Amino acid sequence: MSNVNERILGIIDFVRDCYEAQTRAFSAFEYDYLRELILKNKITSVLDVGTGEGNFISGLARLTPDVMYKAVDADPELISSAREKHGEANLSFEHRLFDHSFPSGNFDLITARFAVEHMKNVPEFILDAFLKLRSGGILMITEYFIDTSYAGNSTWKLFRDKELEFYHNIGSHPRISLALPKYLKDHGFSGVESVLRHVSPSTVGQTDFYNVIRSYANLYSAVEPDLWTKELKQQILDYCDKAHTEVTEREDVLFVSQTMGRRP
Repeated sequence: MSNVNERILGIIDFVRDCYEAQTRAFSAFEYDYLRELILKNKITSVLDVGTGEGNFISGLARLTPDVMYKAVDADPELISSAREKHGEANLSFEHRLFDHSFPSGNFDLITARFAVEHMKNVPEFILDAFLKLRSGGILMITEYFIDTSYAGNSTWKLFRDKELEFYHNIGSHPRISLALPKYLKDHGFSGVESVLRHVSPSTVGQTDFYNVIRSYANLYSAVEPDLWTKELKQQILDYCDKAHTEVTEREDVLFVSQTMGRRP
């Protein structure tokens, strides 16, 4: 699983903003869900793959202080920043790839948030995760799902269409959520479950919702400026400024999936 999409590496400021915005917006449903999963299954060791600056995993570590966490990322700058920002005693950060060098059967839970969509070989990652889990261990994958069919206005439809095109251009997987249950089952996981979370101003708050959209627009423009031109980026940023203070009949919506399976 060493072959992460290189085009998302090396633009730390924009990646950092996305991680922070996603954590603020999505942790409202993720933390309760994962904390309950950890306590119910008596999990004591967790590996977080593609942790970024560690904002999300540090919050989970604080909620579950008896659990030991290891967090890894392919970007050395992000890991350096994570070590500076977070000092939880039960959390360590490493700049390394998730590959064969990890010992087998060593973790109760492996999490990957918004990381699998950028992997070149997703089945390889799932097989590696299966081997690194203890018997009864759980793989939890949280992913973005780009749906272009739900659009209440032309600007939001433009954002989603260009977002989908961006993912295809850089070789990432905008709808990997649809394939994950089968991938997990094909590689030996049992009890596979997948849920789709509805994320909107009503569910996470207008400020946090539109901050996520702003962070995406800035990131997309930094990576693919020919597609996400300055004019397009500014149009989306202006839209967020306006939508942030308005209540409309039909809300803008994002979808986030959570897919899990257990190693027998």
